[in-house]
Amino acid sequence: VETIDQKLTYFNKGVDIASALGNQQLLIEAYRKNIMLSSSHGAFDISNYYYHKSHELIGNSDPFKEADIYKGWGYNCCATEQYQTAHDHYNKAMHIYYRLGMLNQIGEVLYNMSINCLLSEDFDGAYTYLQTCLKIVNSLHLNDLRVCNISKLFGLLALCSYKLGNTYNCQLYLDYAMQFLSHILFVDTHSTIKNNDPSYTACDDDLFLYYYVNGLLCKDSGKYDKALEQFDKAAIYVERSEGNQFFSYVQFKLALADLYRLMDKNELADIEFKAALTYCEKKGNYINLNKVMAIMSGRPYQPIRYKLVLDGLTIEELNDATKQAAIKKNYNATKKQLDFLNIWQKITDITGKTRYSLIETALNTIATNFSIDSIVFIKYNNGKPKVEFNSSVINLDNESLLILTNYFDSHRSGFVTSKMRKNYNEYSTVTSIFDTSKICSIVCVPFYVNEKLDSLFISYICMKDNWNSVTNKYMLDESDLNIFSLSYRQLINALDMLDKQYQISVINQQLENAAITDYLTSLLNRDGFYGNIQKYIDYATKNKERLDLTIMYIDLDNFKFYNDTFGHDVGDLILKNIASLIKRAAGQNGFAVRFGGDEFLIVLRSCDSQMGANIAENILKEIRFHKGYQSEISKMLGREITIPHEKTVSASIGIAVAPNVTCDEDINNALKRADATLYKIKHSTKSDYMVAPFHI
Repeated sequence: VETIDQKLTYFNKGVDIASALGNQQLLIEAYRKNIMLSSSHGAFDISNYYYHKSHELIGNSDPFKEADIYKGWGYNCCATEQYQTAHDHYNKAMHIYYRLGMLNQIGEVLYNMSINCLLSEDFDGAYTYLQTCLKIVNSLHLNDLRVCNISKLFGLLALCSYKLGNTYNCQLYLDYAMQFLSHILFVDTHSTIKNNDPSYTACDDDLFLYYYVNGLLCKDSGKYDKALEQFDKAAIYVERSEGNQFFSYVQFKLALADLYRLMDKNELADIEFKAALTYCEKKGNYINLNKVMAIMSGRPYQPIRYKLVLDGLTIEELNDATKQAAIKKNYNATKKQLDFLNIWQKITDITGKTRYSLIETALNTIATNFSIDSIVFIKYNNGKPKVEFNSSVINLDNESLLILTNYFDSHRSGFVTSKMRKNYNEYSTVTSIFDTSKICSIVCVPFYVNEKLDSLFISYICMKDNWNSVTNKYMLDESDLNIFSLSYRQLINALDMLDKQYQISVINQQLENAAITDYLTSLLNRDGFYGNIQKYIDYATKNKERLDLTIMYIDLDNFKFYNDTFGHDVGDLILKNIASLIKRAAGQNGFAVRFGGDEFLIVLRSCDSQMGANIAENILKEIRFHKGYQSEISKMLGREITIPHEKTVSASIGIAVAPNVTCDEDINNALKRADATLYKIKHSTKSDYMVAPFHI
């Protein structure tokens, strides 16, 4: 270990540069990558060295990073048989995470503690930690921990139960593990071995535990050939998961040797014993070495007892923290659902949409918001099913549609289930159509009209890539069933309305125009402005043309005086007159916008500040010509009025060019420059215009 830095020449040069720059984050990242690389190949002495270096660098300046270091350090100590030291590190990490309220990370530490307990043969402790970890997973609806799939948790619980002599629980946890691994277990073994897809290789530890514990049960029940078959499969994943061999290798070899002895194949047993001895000697695992030697010679072996209990915290406190975190998570989930419903109202607005576009947009929105892999929508017309939407890879033929129809004719309510639930296989009639082994969780929502099946929505999350995707997938539950039922009902209502109200498309178009038009001046409003700009951008992009624009930002001077002195009706008169003037000024060169209040825009289809200046000058001249619109106001009020010269309405105009516009950001930048220039005028001369420099 002392020569590690000297051997890593280029890495060391990078560290020197990062140190010279004072870039702590770069150093931490460099150490972290070396830790991951060395740990994954079982070089725990090297990763321990870099954990030590990381801790020296961070100290207690960053509690989260410090806790992560303790957690990883503990894992490495566990892998090198330093069980008490590992547990002490875990306790330190646990306290920090607990103080920070980070339940996910607490779950990871509990998982690591259980591994430590299993290796030191404290099976009661391991079982307790795993149960507490599983409570966190269940309460927070997690699909995994960063360091562990759910199927591995169940596999470890099965192993603990076996070691504690509880065969019933052992089989129960194996069944749960099987539900999560079925997308791999039901593929032939040769294909699994050759498959480097992360959704398969990330489950190597889980598959080892599944086959290994099954083999142990078969061995104990005298089914030696079956046990050997299971152990042969487990051996594949022992060899393939090098970073997990500190946990799996020795206990597996000992179990296999014991099986061979029971089968009177002592020579094969000796080969397995020697393999275990060689591994222990190579890795310097002297505790396991003594154990192997004792078992080989028939001597009794008494494991060392360590104090692997929580220090300063209790399981009850962790359970209470889990309950509080679950309440908070459920609150946030409910808030997110309410936010989604606000969006959903707009999504299911039928204005300007075809049936096809509404279904596509709505269901893709649900898929995105809830991390759904596949959605199927079936509509029934006179009892005949028609697939309106299908994002799954399954082609629903007539036979499949008949099975679904018969099922929901008989079972007239929706359901939600997942592989975490005991009732998962009760819905196999439905899930089998989409391949039960690959479905992680599923929600089905049927709708009935006059007691007849009218519509059916099926939404599910797949197993493949589920545990290592960056997408935030999770276990669907009753709250999802409720929100999906409500959302799909609204979609059906929207579709019915679309089907029945096609004849009012003209009215819908008028409503759409109203949304982008200012009701007072008939100019485009802010939304209309951005809509027109987007049309310009889309057209230019489609035709591979350059889009050059000039933005004129117009703010009325003394407008407040008119409102305050003569009332809002007069204010509206001024706005309409000046809006008309501005619209004429824009002419065929662009378009005019009421941007808000007494602010207007003119957008010119050219990058010509001089043209903008000429138009601005003409606008100011015409406003001055009307002398504050005294005659128009007098006519409206039915009496003569006088407006002081310093209070007559005028305008301040900022002009900014926007060359080569490709997105809204380019326009917004031009708006900011025009606005900043307008601001200068407003706070100096007023009633003037100015061209903004290209960069402010």
